[in-house]
Amino acid sequence: MRFLQASLLALGYLGTANAIFGPIATDAPAPAGGNVACAAPPLTSFFAGHSGPFPTDNWWVGYGVAPGNAVCAGPFPYESNMANSSIQFGVSSNRDFDGTSIHQPTQTDWSVGFVEHSGNFNDHKTLGWDSQSITVQYFTGASTMTSYLVPGSPYLTFNFAAATPLFTSGQGVITSFAGKTVTNNGAAGKSRISSTGTEFAVVNNIGTYLIYSLNGAITLSASSTGATGTIKASAPFNGVLRVAKLNSTSHQPLLDQYAANYPTAVTTDYTFSGDTATLSFTWTVTGNAANLLMLTWPHHRIKMVNPNFPATTALSYLTTKGYMYPAIGNVWNLQYALPTITFNAPRAPDTSCVSTIIQGLQYDIGKLSASAPSIPGDFYYWGGSIAAQGRLALIAEAVGRTDLIPQVTGYLEASYNYWFQASSATLPAYETAWGGIINKAGYNNPNVDFGNGYYNDHHFHYGYFLTGAAIIAKYDKNWMNAHQTYINWFARDIANPSTADPYFTVARHRDWFAGHSWASGIANGAGSRDQEASTEAINGYYGAMLWGNVTGNTNLFNFARLLVATEQHASQTYWHLYPQASATARDQPYPEVGLRNLITIGNVEDWQAGAWTFWGAEKVEINSIQILPVTPINEYLYDSQWVQNVYAYTSGELADPTIDDEWKCLIYLAYSQYSPQTANTLSASLTDWGSGNTFSNQQYFIATRPNPTPGTPICSAGAAPPLGLYYIQSASSGDYVVSTAANPNLVASATSTAGATVFNLTFVPNGVNIFSTANQQYVTADQSGVDPIVAARAVASTWESFIVTPKVGAAAGTYSLLSGANSLYIQVGTGNQLINSGTTESSSTGFKFVKANAPGGPSTTATTTTTTASTGPTQTQSPPPNPSSITGTYVIQSGGLFVVSSNGAPNLIASATSASTGTSFTFSAVAGGGVNILNTLSNEYVTADISGTLALSSTRPAASTWETYFFSQQANAAPGTYVMQAESNSDYIAVAADYSLINSATSAAGAQGFNLVPAAPGYSPAGNYKLKVATSGQYVVSTAANTNLVASTTATGSATIFAFTANGNGVTLLNTANNEYVTADISGTLALASTRPVASTWETYVVRQKIGAAAGVYSLAAVSNGLYVVVNGSGQLVNSGATEASSTGFNITT
Repeated sequence: MRFLQASLLALGYLGTANAIFGPIATDAPAPAGGNVACAAPPLTSFFAGHSGPFPTDNWWVGYGVAPGNAVCAGPFPYESNMANSSIQFGVSSNRDFDGTSIHQPTQTDWSVGFVEHSGNFNDHKTLGWDSQSITVQYFTGASTMTSYLVPGSPYLTFNFAAATPLFTSGQGVITSFAGKTVTNNGAAGKSRISSTGTEFAVVNNIGTYLIYSLNGAITLSASSTGATGTIKASAPFNGVLRVAKLNSTSHQPLLDQYAANYPTAVTTDYTFSGDTATLSFTWTVTGNAANLLMLTWPHHRIKMVNPNFPATTALSYLTTKGYMYPAIGNVWNLQYALPTITFNAPRAPDTSCVSTIIQGLQYDIGKLSASAPSIPGDFYYWGGSIAAQGRLALIAEAVGRTDLIPQVTGYLEASYNYWFQASSATLPAYETAWGGIINKAGYNNPNVDFGNGYYNDHHFHYGYFLTGAAIIAKYDKNWMNAHQTYINWFARDIANPSTADPYFTVARHRDWFAGHSWASGIANGAGSRDQEASTEAINGYYGAMLWGNVTGNTNLFNFARLLVATEQHASQTYWHLYPQASATARDQPYPEVGLRNLITIGNVEDWQAGAWTFWGAEKVEINSIQILPVTPINEYLYDSQWVQNVYAYTSGELADPTIDDEWKCLIYLAYSQYSPQTANTLSASLTDWGSGNTFSNQQYFIATRPNPTPGTPICSAGAAPPLGLYYIQSASSGDYVVSTAANPNLVASATSTAGATVFNLTFVPNGVNIFSTANQQYVTADQSGVDPIVAARAVASTWESFIVTPKVGAAAGTYSLLSGANSLYIQVGTGNQLINSGTTESSSTGFKFVKANAPGGPSTTATTTTTTASTGPTQTQSPPPNPSSITGTYVIQSGGLFVVSSNGAPNLIASATSASTGTSFTFSAVAGGGVNILNTLSNEYVTADISGTLALSSTRPAASTWETYFFSQQANAAPGTYVMQAESNSDYIAVAADYSLINSATSAAGAQGFNLVPAAPGYSPAGNYKLKVATSGQYVVSTAANTNLVASTTATGSATIFAFTANGNGVTLLNTANNEYVTADISGTLALASTRPVASTWETYVVRQKIGAAAGVYSLAAVSNGLYVVVNGSGQLVNSGATEASSTGFNITT
């Protein structure tokens, strides 16, 4: 069973064309971006007589892309290029180590052509190619020279027909030929040495080469003139000449013995037996096939079955990837264990970690919304992020939270939809010149998307794409059936197993002889080959493997498994370094101990390899690029010795707070393969996981590592940070922290709680956000560590996260705070200001958290009179006397506090001090009893975890059993005070110490009493209206030329008319000027804009009578992020108000 890539020329394939697998598909690609042709097309002269698809990333592609004379990465041990009238080649003779990299610069030792050649560069072409080799012919008239360029051959082979061979030295004059000295007479003349025979030795400045004639004696004459020398035949020749570099006279006997047998092509085969694959190379040989002499690299020797290896002293060539040693025979069999891991780890998460994983999932998934998907701007960064989000669904399945999966797949599907729409800004296109799927924007610009349009990095990019698609398909077969053909185009681009696919080359990036992939495409003449992120290559084939698995394509699945196994083996062989290993071991690719002390190769090229990357020089960056992305398949890759070396080597940077956590987290994940307990402890200090990883994935991967000490929990039970409403007190001075709207800096200046600020501490992974109730802003820390921390952010991100842990050596209840902005500790500094400047935990200030407005106070029955919009009557509402009939929209009250829940912080927390700042929930009856509770701002249902250990949260787009609650009158309480019972586990709702609502009370007696305060009724006008700012009298304008909504005119005739239409709990606004719906970005930093042809969640607004304003003045809240619409200093309407009080009031007029 075989495959190869060959052109359909009269000569036929260069090897046996029995494909092991048929194509994935053969349909013509028709992506949303249509067809384009790359600005760097194949050289028509080189590919004369051939049609695409053409290889784009293999070792010899530089022969076939303009200008066509690049030095190419082979056929090793040689490197070569096509000149006007000859093939130039050499074996690097200089190897150096500069402290970072080893280098073996390419060089031209000799050129081989023939006298009759025209010198016209176009007078050479390829006759065909296969999975490893290529045949090139130079021609003029009836004279030809055909060369079989086969990686691994110690000889270069030239077949002449009616052509006079001509050798030209590329390394100075010829000093000896056929055992005789050649004299260089310079300008005065020349000395010529002639010899007739079948074997010749020639020496120039680089050393000795041997020339063999396989078709009888030939007369060759050598001469030197000036700075070079030539060897020329005495007459046209018909036959084969072979040349070989002779590094030592001890090598000549083996070269002489096997010179008569030469390969002309190679077939790459693979067979499967269960979870083992045998990769076979079978060379087509002229002569005695059993006596074919070839050269092996370390990765070959490690995996070859029953090899015939002569002594390593018999022949050797030192290359970038170590010594090539000889093997005899035209068939090699390399055996690989295939991965059996698919979507998830082969073991369940350690039970000690499950609750943390679930908490992380609720947080990570809670940020995903199908109405606010990631909009692709490229393949690479979008792909890394989308695959990371997709893994959340797999992790949710692994911990039994399948209810979370639809929110993930809905988000993914909404994001993938952009790739299918021709109107999208970033699109895939089918590139017709070479044959492949590319980023359309990059067809004429190699700087777009890392050169994707020039076939750079496709396996990096499309592995993420295929992974995300496979995850959707795993849970949504309808989506898979609708888009399978489209997704297949990406699988065919990087993992096509068959030459029968007329649109894509076979395994685009894979160099089967080199043992790994090359990331380099056709940009800049396609010379040197390189691959930086070996793990992203692995991930490319892992994505194809998952796609094959979920679509039932067993052939693709197995082919991709082989690609994964071989790529991982090459990564461990050539990218992982082992200082402890012997420098002289047979299979040591890097003898230099100085290089191996650098632990990880950042980039392998054909002529150099070193601990560096194109984009970063930090140790953690160089090591992490061979770790990411962290998925279950890399369990096979992260070997114990290497990850221990990586951790030790990077330890200085891991302890450096200025080094980004997005790199540290990857080092910890790899280290977890050796010590998951240590990795878990280290990971507790992280505040950022990068775009390709998540907190949930960090916890899941660590939790599913083999436990080196069974019975010892992997996840330690650390002290939970305080959550809820607190005063912050300096433990040493006793002063309380103050932050006001006038002075938002945090200052420890109040002597009692009476003058102190109440802060709401809410969960984020590994820490908390600190929200000031004084100005409704999040506390943020400057990265410099020289400015005080300040309550000044409407939306929380990394710089607004703080790790709160018990302070070492301090009294119980005393905590240290670590800033996520710069990983420094909070200290009370000059003027009692809180500054994130402490470099050690011991230097940090100790803080106490004093509860504010503790729950469980006197119950009150609220009766609220609310004035509606002027278009409706005044209504008086009271809580329903019969709890079985609870329907309507309410704010939930617990004692003196009101419950809040938002998109960014979906957990239900009793922390608001007034009903106007509480969250409104819509209660709807469930058939059979009970109610569902819908958060009106996020449009998500409140869910209760079955474990009873997690807070209720507004995170379900659809309601089911876990989203059903029963209300009953609380015993011995005032009418209208209820207890809530969750159907998920039949327990009652209590309010925890951190003020979160949790279904943890086993009886009604232990439950919290709740009151339901009718929310200010929404206003859903239907018809055409204008929006006017109540305070300034300015009308809102949005035009086709400027779609942003701006309050900019006092003339009613210039105002834009919007068509209001009811949509769920809110309304949509259609701009009648351009017929587009008004949308609100989830970030809350962009102006509302009339830019959506169809309305969804991001185009929905909750309109209510503004609290404390005159009748007919309304607030607008954007459902996209739960924030209120405000008019900023430029007059733009932006959904950035954290509270209703901060919102702009609008009149809605005709």
